[in-house]
Amino acid sequence: MQLEVLERTPQLAVCATQEVFRRDVFQRHFKHVAELDRLSTKLHRIHAAVQAAKEGASTKPPSSARLGVGVEDLVKLYDCVVECNSLLGPLGSYAGPCAATVRTEIHDKLHAIVCAFAPFIQLVEHSIDLEEAKKGSYIISQRFDPRMGEALKRRDALLCKLQAERQAAEELLDLPRRREGDAVKLIEDPTLGFALRVVKRDQPAVLGRKKEFQQVRLNKNEMLFTTNRVKLLAAKHREVCEEYQQLQSTLVEKATQVAATYWPLTEQLAELLGTIDVLGAFAAVALNAPAVYVRPRMEPEGSELRLEACRHALLEVQGVQQSSVIANSCIMNAENARLHVITGPNMGGKSTYIRQVALCVFLAQMGSFVPCVSCTLPVFKQIMCRVGASDLQLRGVSTFLAEMVEASAILRTAGPQSLVIVDELGRGTSTYEGFGLAWGIAKDLVERARCFTLFATHFLELSALEGAVQGVRNYHVKAAVCKEKQRITFLYNLQEGHADQSYGIHVAQFAGLPDAITQRAVTMSQQLEAAEKREKRRSVGALVGADAGRDCALKKLKGLVTSAFAAETPEVFSETVRKEASDIRNCLRELEHYAQTQVASA
Repeated sequence: MQLEVLERTPQLAVCATQEVFRRDVFQRHFKHVAELDRLSTKLHRIHAAVQAAKEGASTKPPSSARLGVGVEDLVKLYDCVVECNSLLGPLGSYAGPCAATVRTEIHDKLHAIVCAFAPFIQLVEHSIDLEEAKKGSYIISQRFDPRMGEALKRRDALLCKLQAERQAAEELLDLPRRREGDAVKLIEDPTLGFALRVVKRDQPAVLGRKKEFQQVRLNKNEMLFTTNRVKLLAAKHREVCEEYQQLQSTLVEKATQVAATYWPLTEQLAELLGTIDVLGAFAAVALNAPAVYVRPRMEPEGSELRLEACRHALLEVQGVQQSSVIANSCIMNAENARLHVITGPNMGGKSTYIRQVALCVFLAQMGSFVPCVSCTLPVFKQIMCRVGASDLQLRGVSTFLAEMVEASAILRTAGPQSLVIVDELGRGTSTYEGFGLAWGIAKDLVERARCFTLFATHFLELSALEGAVQGVRNYHVKAAVCKEKQRITFLYNLQEGHADQSYGIHVAQFAGLPDAITQRAVTMSQQLEAAEKREKRRSVGALVGADAGRDCALKKLKGLVTSAFAAETPEVFSETVRKEASDIRNCLRELEHYAQTQVASA
């Protein structure tokens, strides 16, 4: 895979640098290319059915009409091959950069496929009426079978006789000619085949000659009628048409069965033209982008991901909020910076940043130019994402369960050649449980999986991973707050270090929540923060008191033990221990109590 990507970029460079060549290839020739993938599948089904019938697996292969293939499909494939033959001209005469690559990888392969289609071209030109196909009528040529020509001659003769009957009826009724044409018209009728028509105001003239004319149907603005002669000629016309259709169907069946043997070539042509089309699309995106796109440098054995001033390709094309997209760099290293913890306010750009990094890597590994100033990356085997929020109500899967299922899949499959992006993991449960899960998953990704990971979170405490685990770096998206107006301005700029707060209430004010609600939220937030600080001080005081009591108990225990071991004889030692046993037990109970207090406070 990695070699295919590395070989594709020179061809893409041709499309991107040679504007005249690109326009000639794509705007002039590619507009005649049909949907070859679907046509190849249809032809493959016909070929498989014919082969099964020959081997005795089925008595008779299904008709091509049942499998959705007709003369129109053969004409489309013919037009495509003819256009590819014309395309060989500009490809063969190209003499710009990477000309050798264009010749070997595109021109020569296309030339071989077009040559292999030569018998198919002869089949279509001999069997299908291409002049009628230009008019939208896809029929077998009369030259292919003389019986079809004879049937058409008889059909045309009957049409002439029907027109003569129309003229005779018009003369017999002696109706004045209308400005819009004949007073009596010959029309096709689904029941009789053909019928004569007059406008409603001429109805009395027809009804006055009931011996010659028979009423068929009376509509709002017209009257349809016929004669015995017209009915006879219409019946003969129907028989000739059915005969012609039978001959047509038989010959179409034979032609499609022969054309079905070209399904492997059709598949190869679809793949080659698809590759050229994709390269042209990549080049068009790079040329029409509002900022520079660069050719990525792939390092199959590399250990560094470096995207200098990368941008989100879709956002900059849309022109978000009529302003330019802020570019941010991403520099990751497999040894000491493989997990980035990204904090910052809502709407600050965390999710956009991690997605644009994944998108740039995806474009690079497809062989496209990327929206960066420079791009160097290793070859990733997979890009894994845990973003967004969704549930599966029909299966009883909640949003949080879906989040955990996706996280579990990432942990099972991620490895050193994986890029993982995680957005707001653990938000569907309590704060402490969510933080614990986020910490554990992030730690496992950096220590065991050792994959490149971008971890966007609102848990500011997660930034402590940088000091606890090797390979973690903290980043945050910048925001500015006007203290007088309590308004937040998003800078969308990524900087090193962790955010100092979440700015949730500021974002709520930005969204237009009533002032009463946001002020109440500020008051409640301050009360909770004050309570948390008091609890911390109380815990610290308890720990300090526990430490002092523990030291006193240890000192007392040490004195009792020293006193006992100072005895000169075993009898004196035993007597001393017997007298001090109660005090020793009390000291040990106190030490156990202080130890439990310290664990609970921690």
